[in-house]
Amino acid sequence: MNTSLNIPWKEIYNFILSCGNMNEIKSFSVSILSNLTKLCHFDQSLIYFLDGNRKICNQYLINIDKQWSTIYLEYYSKLKMDVMV
Repeated sequence: MNTSLNIPWKEIYNFILSCGNMNEIKSFSVSILSNLTKLCHFDQSLIYFLDGNRKICNQYLINIDKQWSTIYLEYYSKLKMDVMV
């Protein structure tokens, strides 16, 4: 077993602590994605926020053009889907 990995334990610990400080779902989600890039590099991400009627009321995009998200949402809004949540 290779034990010479450089695992950033302090950064992981600080990341977990910062997640526990968020009380609102939007702040929590945005904080997760913006701080996660320090530990795990990724090219793109998106979060859709739903209202009480399960309709998208907001979004948070990283390296995704809003135009592509709009196209995606317009396409899938025309489909009838029964989703169990």
